[in-house]
Amino acid sequence: MKRKLISLLFKIYTKLADGQESDKPTLHPRFYFKIDFSSFPPSIKIQNHEGFVEEKTKVLNELSGERSYKSYIEEVFQVIKDCDFVIFQSPKLEFIQYWIGNGVYWLDFPMVEYNGNKSNLTKLTSLLKKLEFKEWKKEGTKLKCYNYCLSKTPEYFLLNANLGKDKDLVINFTSEVLKKIFNVSLEKLEITVG
Repeated sequence: MKRKLISLLFKIYTKLADGQESDKPTLHPRFYFKIDFSSFPPSIKIQNHEGFVEEKTKVLNELSGERSYKSYIEEVFQVIKDCDFVIFQSPKLEFIQYWIGNGVYWLDFPMVEYNGNKSNLTKLTSLLKKLEFKEWKKEGTKLKCYNYCLSKTPEYFLLNANLGKDKDLVINFTSEVLKKIFNVSLEKLEITVG
């Protein structure tokens, strides 16, 4: 039974991915399958990526900000566990972004002229050091690394940090950034997922 179900799901997926009516070649869009075995026969829900993101965004918009930063952020990460990235943004265009597609949390903190991140670089790197990120220097490069790397081009600074699979570290770090560095209330926080 399981083998037939898996075979059926694979056939449905390949038809959806390859059978797009378009003059342009497709890059196999992502689809999400949910199988509900609580009733007989089991139900199968197929959803494209855009619908998936809309559904997650709706759930995030319904979350109440009437709680602690840590519990709110923990719930956000629970809702978006199958997403590729999340962005936490303040009204002053300060934001942090995590890439989470492989279960590993990568922090992106771009600093360009049009966002408010540049003024927070020193505070953010101090917070990373406080959380015991170790210094790592690579010979012959212009990068400063403390389990995170700061790269500079004429257009921007970019801070990347690998927070591994440590969800508690990500929740604590994000909470500290939003509360103490961005000084943003949860009611004014904007969350984007993809």
